[in-house]
Amino acid sequence: MRRALLLLGLLGALAGPAAAQAHPLGNFTVNRYSGVELSGNRVYVKYVLDMAEIPAFQERQKITDERVYESDLSRRIGRGLNLRVDGRPLALKPLDHALAFPPGAAGLRTLRFEAVYTSPVVAAGQARLELKDTNFADRIGWKEVVLTAGDGARVTSS
Repeated sequence: MRRALLLLGLLGALAGPAAAQAHPLGNFTVNRYSGVELSGNRVYVKYVLDMAEIPAFQERQKITDERVYESDLSRRIGRGLNLRVDGRPLALKPLDHALAFPPGAAGLRTLRFEAVYTSPVVAAGQARLELKDTNFADRIGWKEVVLTAGDGARVTSS
């Protein structure tokens, strides 16, 4: 009987921490997604920033006005996306953005920021495209880049 209670207690202790972790990669992650689309003579980048509970809490302490913060974050993210075509840097211009604070674990909120950026006109023809995301590089979390081609463009290799 004593052994059964000890075994049951150990199983409960091991199962507890796994159930408490609400964010898929942990409560400390800052995850980033860049959807790069070549379309006609422009490059578009859909960017998604997903902060788990702890970094979102830290970031929310800096916010005094959500609209101002959202615009500032849009510019900051754009500067952290280093786009190059044939080695030449191109500045990305924000087209649209949205900020939300979905519920997370333990009554804390997460932070989700989505934005769409566009490049200046790119010369027609074959070119080498490079995108480097330097945003939140010091934070743990996943980073994904997906490349697609729309009207008037094609991807020959990646």
